[in-house]
Amino acid sequence: MPASLSTEEPVLFHSGIFHEVRGSLALQRAAFVADQRADDAAQVPPTLFYSTDAAGLRGVIAGRALPAVLSGMSSMHAEIDAGMARLRSFVTDRLARHTDAGRRFFCEEVLAYLQRIALGNATGYESFVLRLHAGVANAAGYRLGLSTASLEVRGDASAAGGALRLARAIYSRAQQQSLLERWCAACEDSYVDALALFGAERHDSFLATCWDAFLQVAMELVVLYRDPERAAEQEWVATLLDLRPLSERANDNVQYALAANALVPYVSLPLRAQGETPGLCLQQILVDAALTGPAATAGVSAFLRHHGLFGVQVFTEGSTA
Repeated sequence: MPASLSTEEPVLFHSGIFHEVRGSLALQRAAFVADQRADDAAQVPPTLFYSTDAAGLRGVIAGRALPAVLSGMSSMHAEIDAGMARLRSFVTDRLARHTDAGRRFFCEEVLAYLQRIALGNATGYESFVLRLHAGVANAAGYRLGLSTASLEVRGDASAAGGALRLARAIYSRAQQQSLLERWCAACEDSYVDALALFGAERHDSFLATCWDAFLQVAMELVVLYRDPERAAEQEWVATLLDLRPLSERANDNVQYALAANALVPYVSLPLRAQGETPGLCLQQILVDAALTGPAATAGVSAFLRHHGLFGVQVFTEGSTA
């Protein structure tokens, strides 16, 4: 520990103090996350689209399920990589601005951790996600319109049977920065206040708690950070909440698909037709007109009927305005 963090007369320390600091941070985190959830919940559109190619569409319809892919191995990998780079840049810039020894030490420890960890270990590697869009995105040929009426913006896994947490991607650089600034300041403040009250020689008792609290929320945020130039996509990320970690045995619901000559873990999320049990409800399928024209639409309609999915509307992309 740097000598600059030492104090002369430490306050009598007892184990309850550690729990007080941790409890205070937990309350602040709950309030911070609740603000984000409330903001997202107010903006959930009535329909979100899942994009896929012909092979993916066939698998979804035949299996009556959508694949939630492990985040670090999904198409989000590039976005996660970019988000982690922004997080490291944020901490580096914050360290350069600080003159207070305690705050500098906090940032140094966070930065050291970020520099030594692997991508997968840093970004919810074991989170299974489904990428959805309200706007224009790379459709790969087909877009499946899903009703959001039965989806909730959740902060926990209290619901049985595949609870989803629906979160809106963040395209504004100013908002990305302000969210990190707000939460980092809260965690730094807790650490510095603990040093002042309970003695710098006890800093290890508080440091890990405070920087871990910062990183847990920061990494959830940067997974949602997107390039502002792609704002028209209006992406939403649905995260499966009630699945045991992949490292645990007996995960019978985890399956593996081949993608670019790699085995990618995924979990099937049941897909419902209108009028069936609540869940992910398929309402419509949009077909890229550049594929094969009317023949592609007719083929999808026939395939839906073959699998007993009646009432799902099929359109050529651009014809539903």
